[in-house]
Amino acid sequence: MLEPTPVYPERFTGIRGVCLAQSRMIYDALRQQNALDSNDYLLISPASLMPLSLPAGFQSIRADIEEQLSLAYTEHQFSSNFMHLQLDFLEGKIFSAGFE
Repeated sequence: MLEPTPVYPERFTGIRGVCLAQSRMIYDALRQQNALDSNDYLLISPASLMPLSLPAGFQSIRADIEEQLSLAYTEHQFSSNFMHLQLDFLEGKIFSAGFE
């Protein structure tokens, strides 16, 4: 059983291509929408937050952001914090074998 976890400003750096400054922008958007309590836990289900008002330029990673929020809220669904590592590994094997 997973317990809810805080949504710290660094939370979204696990998303491919998201730096700390961008992660903080997403975090700030959640704060401005009163989605987090004083300890950075989500106050409501991520499904209730949607559509989440995100800063410009973050629409392409909306699904990744939603997944991170679901993990923090401990939504009852299958997920992995390390899926990108698995896919990167498999992609490397495919390219090294000469397949594209």
